[in-house]
Amino acid sequence: MSDYQKWYRIRGGHPKPKKLRGPHLLKILSEGSKFLVETVLETENTSTIQQLVSAYYSRFQVLLAPSTIYRHLVKKCHITIKRAHLYPELRTNDETKDMRKKFVEDYIQTEIAQYRKNCVFINEASFAASMQRNYRWSRKGEVTHIKVPKLRTRSKTVIAAISHIGIIDVCVKTTNGGTRTRDFVAFLERVMDRLDSQGLSHEHWNLIYDNAPIYTATHIGNRIVERGYNFVRLPRYSPFLNPIEEFFSKVKLLFRQVNIQDKQLTNNIVNTTEENKDVIMEENEEDIRRETAVDIATKEVEERLTNAMAAVTLDDYEKWIVHSTTFFDRCLAREDNL
Repeated sequence: MSDYQKWYRIRGGHPKPKKLRGPHLLKILSEGSKFLVETVLETENTSTIQQLVSAYYSRFQVLLAPSTIYRHLVKKCHITIKRAHLYPELRTNDETKDMRKKFVEDYIQTEIAQYRKNCVFINEASFAASMQRNYRWSRKGEVTHIKVPKLRTRSKTVIAAISHIGIIDVCVKTTNGGTRTRDFVAFLERVMDRLDSQGLSHEHWNLIYDNAPIYTATHIGNRIVERGYNFVRLPRYSPFLNPIEEFFSKVKLLFRQVNIQDKQLTNNIVNTTEENKDVIMEENEEDIRRETAVDIATKEVEERLTNAMAAVTLDDYEKWIVHSTTFFDRCLAREDNL
């Protein structure tokens, strides 16, 4: 009892201590909310939360906690911060949108190019032995790694031509650089030979490819017309109009999914090479070992490519073409950010 009497005298008639209250929480009013939304959306802002705190203080002379702004944007405004993809300005400017609209008007609406009937889609992509999945199983808490070949094997450039009925032709080549004009012309000759064998010459078939510099030489178009076909160059920055982009996307996905049996076969080849090193290692032993390793890696890339392409179905080709055709109306409407 004496303690309560003492506390009563010390605390001015209050035997129990007063509860300490935290600072008054500042609320974001409607005007402040509108300011934040405009700042992060309408100006394509990449600001950090701390920069938003400074901007809000400069505008309203109110200092908010970073967590207050973050919670307000996420929970009240339904805005989140995401990893952004770099997007070339030319891809969505007026000139590019006009080119897409003209392509649809000149070739699609006139039925010159009918994607599901008389079109061959052509493009190229690169593959390397080090291309593998970025995910693997491991025990919880352990750091995981994926081993790739130490040596730098030359990448394989694949030029392919597809249509609504599947693959027309594929060419795999090893080069120090990219595809050259003469390589592209040689591939076109092969594609047209395939079409000729089906009696499609002078049947209004179209060879469709993008506008890369190596494809724009005048003699390329002249040669295609001379052999009884049409050539169509797609508008710049319009990969969605070429179904073969989806083809390479799936092939690369399958290429990265190295089959366990294939990896075991490769390991067996490497182990056999090591066991026989006494026979192999004569003069220039390092060169021999390096060439052997390169041959193994090259063979592995080719086998993985073959298996990946074999896994693509006719239904896939049909869906990719249908997907590309969904962009025609959007090109006519000159949509942004395609």
